[in-house]
Amino acid sequence: MIPACICISCTPAPEASTGFLHEYGVFLNLSPETAGYEAKLANYHTVVIDAQYFSKEEIKGLKDKDHIVYSYLNIGSIENFRNYFNEYKSLILSNYENWDEEYWINVSDPVWKDFITDRLAPSLLEKGVDGLFIDNVDIYYQYRSEKIYNSVTDILKRLKSKSPNIIINGGDTFISRYIDEKKQPADILSGINQETVFTAIDFEKGSFRPADIETQEYFTDYLKKAQKQNIDIFLLEYTNDDKLRDEIKHYCDINGYLYYISSSIELN
Repeated sequence: MIPACICISCTPAPEASTGFLHEYGVFLNLSPETAGYEAKLANYHTVVIDAQYFSKEEIKGLKDKDHIVYSYLNIGSIENFRNYFNEYKSLILSNYENWDEEYWINVSDPVWKDFITDRLAPSLLEKGVDGLFIDNVDIYYQYRSEKIYNSVTDILKRLKSKSPNIIINGGDTFISRYIDEKKQPADILSGINQETVFTAIDFEKGSFRPADIETQEYFTDYLKKAQKQNIDIFLLEYTNDDKLRDEIKHYCDINGYLYYISSSIELN
């Protein structure tokens, strides 16, 4: 059940007037090789893609259709299918639970920091994307040391200097500390995308379910705290339950959050 702060008497946020059916969508496993990929994106104003697999011309094609385009950028882990995997696999710290192709990486190593901020991010921005969608800031949750915290901060500041539009996916442990220390969130991000506030993924069964109440309350409180810092809020949920979808939509409309509800963990 969605928290009780949602009530009939609340005033929903005004409908968007962009001409798109949906304001936000996350399509990380979509590529130009995906049949009809442009049609899959057609109804979404802001789209998150993995621009490593798109050309500058293909991204221009999306922007010519008035899409706002963010590119995925993984700073806290490395996937074995990336063309740079062999170059940096010596920096792996541990396996990544539930994702066999992925590994947590040592973000405090200067070689990795320079690669992310001086090579990989610029290569994506040069393709014309509007911003970066940063994943696995949760490395600080996995390895809660001052070295990791300071390194994540440094990476994010360097990225923010290259693009004003930085959405961090997850990272609540890091971001909560950053806010509590009275630092300026605008130095490292413009928005937060929080996954599974109201839904949960059962990786063993490959199915979805509602999140437990404690999880919902934790994340809704956290997102309110973040919103007070003038941070844009995005939700990414996973469900096939139409009633739950409607409740999530209602909650986001009331609070002025954008959201994407996927029926697939693959985000394709």
